[in-house]
Amino acid sequence: MEVVIIDDYMPTLEMMEAMLEHIEGISIHLFEDADKAYAYILSQQVDVILMDICMPETDGIEWCRRFKQHEQLQHIPVLMVTGYDDEQKLEEAFAAGAFDYIRKPFTMVELVARVQLAYRQKETMDQLKRTNEAYMESYRHMWTMQKKMNEDLHLARLV
Repeated sequence: MEVVIIDDYMPTLEMMEAMLEHIEGISIHLFEDADKAYAYILSQQVDVILMDICMPETDGIEWCRRFKQHEQLQHIPVLMVTGYDDEQKLEEAFAAGAFDYIRKPFTMVELVARVQLAYRQKETMDQLKRTNEAYMESYRHMWTMQKKMNEDLHLARLV
């Protein structure tokens, strides 16, 4: 599981990393700079993004919106991390495409559970995508075979 954590406060990044590193098979990538994180996410296979809502320059909600507008990134679940107790901010985050949110202060149990749930959701969506692609390939093959059979029947009628 590839997880990217974006927060402008290094102690928060380190705390989340320490809480998540107990998950078997997890690889965690920390970023204080959202622009660098974005470049990394575009170049790598990422399964879950955790992002602080309150970021300098461009806030986490706007970054979430950008992720969801990019075809390559729109399927990655984004968990918003927030110290806000403002329901409007949470509403904005969900409207931007956030999968879930975690309010600070959070516990290890909560953080691990939400990350694992987001990862299972992504795995399910990836499996559905693979199944759909296989179905479409079978459909294209069937369509080609049907077209060939119709051509053969047409030729047989002419003979």
